[in-house]
Amino acid sequence: MAKKSKIAAELRRREVVARYAERRAELKRASVNPHLSQAERDEA
Repeated sequence: MAKKSKIAAELRRREVVARYAERRAELKRASVNPHLSQAERDEA
C-alpha cells in the first residue's frame, strides 16, 4: 500500500496537469502551426 504522502503528491500532480492542460495544448498547436514564423514556433 502506498504511503499517504505519495498519494497526496500524485493528487497534487494531477491538479497541476489539469490546471495547465489548456495552456499546454495551445502552445502545442502553436508549435506546429505553419502560418506562424519559425521564431514564433520556436518560442512556443
